[in-house]
Amino acid sequence: MVQSLLRDRFKMRAHRVTTEADGYALVIGKGGLKIREAKVADEPPSMPEWAKDRSSAWKAESYISATIPEGGVIAITGRGVSMSQLAETLQRSIDMPVWDRTGLSGNYYFAFRYTEFLSADLDTDAPSLATALQQNLGLKLEKQKGPVEALVIDYIEEPSEN
Repeated sequence: MVQSLLRDRFKMRAHRVTTEADGYALVIGKGGLKIREAKVADEPPSMPEWAKDRSSAWKAESYISATIPEGGVIAITGRGVSMSQLAETLQRSIDMPVWDRTGLSGNYYFAFRYTEFLSADLDTDAPSLATALQQNLGLKLEKQKGPVEALVIDYIEEPSEN
């Protein structure tokens, strides 16, 4: 509906292109994976202390959530989610492309928190993102180039009066 509005009202013409961009690959770390796959009959693991007493939405069967429980700290909780969903969430959190290169096809339970900033005046015990991923999940981010899709606007004009 939005596309037809843009085409009709603004005479917009556009196309998509895929380019190479700097980003990160989410891969399994040296020590191996530290999280368990979510099986249908399994009872999910208990939530960490910092994530307890949340709303009933947190009890959903499958979700991923990135919250800010305290200043400068980001907490990511996944319940029955894929590594590609984690990569998408990390991408939004660090504002850089993140591609799932783990090779894992299942769904997983995890919860970790990390400090958003590298600042000496930040009073928190949360580790860096790299440390949190390695220690809690057995994953790491590696700098890489990868595909990013972009929208290129070929033509657009101001709309006429109604």
